Amino acid sequence: MKIPIAAAEAASEPRVEPLVLEIRQTPEGCSVDIGTGSSVRLPNACTQDQIELLRRELRRVLKTQKRLPPDPVEIVCGGSVTWDHLAKIYDSLFSEGLTNITFRMTE
Repeated sequence: MKIPIAAAEAASEPRVEPLVLEIRQTPEGCSVDIGTGSSVRLPNACTQDQIELLRRELRRVLKTQKRLPPDPVEIVCGGSVTWDHLAKIYDSLFSEGLTNITFRMTE
């Protein structure tokens, strides 16, 4: 039996585990856990400087974990997180070249 070339090539590529971002609402704003061991807090009235802090931390984690722009990112979002925070975090990911962004479904 012969295995088609396309199927053999696809099977040999390792699957990259997603970088998981957990976003939780806090009384002061929200907390963004980037992977394991990295966290950024964003206040309710977020400034551009605070968004830049998030982007710098994202870049640091991406570099440390040797991640590439096509690598998957999974967002786990708590039920009470505001749309404003979520949109700013998503835009920060996208501005860093990350486009393979999904949301984990929770109950």
